[in-house]
Amino acid sequence: MSDGVGWRDFVALVRRRSCVQGKVPPPERFAVIGSPFAVKPARMTIERLREAYDAQPFIPFVLHLADGRGIPVRSREFVVPAPSGRTIGVFQPDNRMNVIDLLLVTDLEFQRG
Repeated sequence: MSDGVGWRDFVALVRRRSCVQGKVPPPERFAVIGSPFAVKPARMTIERLREAYDAQPFIPFVLHLADGRGIPVRSREFVVPAPSGRTIGVFQPDNRMNVIDLLLVTDLEFQRG
């Protein structure tokens, strides 16, 4: 930022403009649109994964990771959540297992059919 306005000043400005009826959105929702630093909150992806896991009937989906890989989840029986809730194991039909850090999941893609 130029003209003596620093990053913290800019974030404070975004926060003030984001307030609606005196309610301040949580800090993880602040991002500069179009910025390379603008990321989806991890909590939202974890919540979406829980919803996909619990869906009746189950719809197969692909976990897209930050490194570009896609991990298919064919059935809820192939998913093993860790007690901490931060990682899961995803088994594949050929007995391979992927251990996924849920903070690295960028998207869920549902597969119909």
